[in-house]
Amino acid sequence: MIRLLYLLASLITLPAAAQNLAHPDYIGGYQAWIAARYPDASSHLSSFRLSETYARNYEVDYWLGTSWCRMAGNEGAGASLLDWAYRFGTMPESERGKFHGELQACRQNQHGTPRLIAIATAPRATSRVQAKIYYVAGQKDGFGLSAPPLRLLQPLPAEEYARRVFAIADLEKARAATQARLTGARVHASGRFVIASLSPQHQAKDLESIARRLSHFLAYLEREYGMTLPDAVITVYLVPTPNKLVDLAAKVHGIQAHPATLGYAFQNDLSVTGVLTGTGAGTLLHELFHLAVRARFGDIPQFLDEGMASLYETTYLENEQYVAAPNWRGKALRAAREVGARVPLAAVITAPWFPDEPVSQPDLPRMNEENQAYVLSVARYFMAWLQLQGKLPAFFAAFRDRPLPQTWMPADQQALNIVTQVMGMPMAETESRFETWLARAIQIKDGESLPPASGLAPRSQPGIPIPKEIPREFIDRESSAQ
Repeated sequence: MIRLLYLLASLITLPAAAQNLAHPDYIGGYQAWIAARYPDASSHLSSFRLSETYARNYEVDYWLGTSWCRMAGNEGAGASLLDWAYRFGTMPESERGKFHGELQACRQNQHGTPRLIAIATAPRATSRVQAKIYYVAGQKDGFGLSAPPLRLLQPLPAEEYARRVFAIADLEKARAATQARLTGARVHASGRFVIASLSPQHQAKDLESIARRLSHFLAYLEREYGMTLPDAVITVYLVPTPNKLVDLAAKVHGIQAHPATLGYAFQNDLSVTGVLTGTGAGTLLHELFHLAVRARFGDIPQFLDEGMASLYETTYLENEQYVAAPNWRGKALRAAREVGARVPLAAVITAPWFPDEPVSQPDLPRMNEENQAYVLSVARYFMAWLQLQGKLPAFFAAFRDRPLPQTWMPADQQALNIVTQVMGMPMAETESRFETWLARAIQIKDGESLPPASGLAPRSQPGIPIPKEIPREFIDRESSAQ
């Protein structure tokens, strides 16, 4: 599960993002917006949003949407952009309310001065931590989705994060700095990765194997989806147990993590942390997806971000493709259905980000923990179903490159229209076909191939497994609860 933590007190600058901070269209767009020169703001911000990495963030969409709402003939586009960000954008919940207020004002043709969302002192797209929680439906023991979100214990100085980010050409400097930061770790540098392991089982050859897998996966993401990362070293921290992850998160990042955490991605210093004692790098692939996707798709909906990331946590390598394999989320789906959880596919696709805080936002649905588990697991299997049909790259591109409506269209309808367009059939027919396949897919055992999509020939034997390591503690806890 994704957990989002905004570190508003300690922002940093990545090599590519540093250019955004001083980018003339970013600064000029904000200055024009503050001065109520909305056509000028629109010109600057539209150019910036389309051309730069880490530019599709919530403050840019807020300034752009509220500008359009105050430009004759553009009100519908402005309201549509604000609603997409309100429903699908990641931001502090205190800021989300501003989007809703401006959306309502735009729809009612009220054009007073918009509430302030200030310019960032560093790009906010790099100011979040995303963590993955192991869960099963009906879990009420303080673990799983009932576990508290990650919390900031002690903000680190912005300069400290900046010192941790190195250009790929400075790989050896990055390795030495990581070794000094985490004494006692085995540290290995390869390609664009520095891997620091506190797991005593790891030898240098294991870390090299992990680095090669991560490099291969990033090349696949670029080839398959056009994803790119800044020209910077990625640091990977490995620990042997969930409790050791809790300790490392506090020491290295100043973060309070829960023992149910499998791993997390931290964009402030371009790092990934995971529980790993072998070379089954599935959790790391999950987190790397999160790092890569937001460079050009900061407003990605929850179902697509989490669904695709979790697809890659357990895969087979077949003809240089990472193909989804059955995993523990199938068990989570079966358990969710047993306790009565069932969410229509359309509601999975349009589900807003689950807030870390116990807050309610107007016009956004709330879900209990069982339905959250259902949504996150269905998202993964829906991505697998699309992949088996060869439709996932086009599906992803259609969401990332969607044209903004020129007239008012609610965000949920925008998303469902994209699905209908890519699938070439009504939403009801897509759901019916997917449900037929899903009922078979969640019965498939680990180590086997997922069933083919309807109308396709049965798949051959699975390729090379790229497994995901589940800590023994989690398996024992689940078994004792049954």
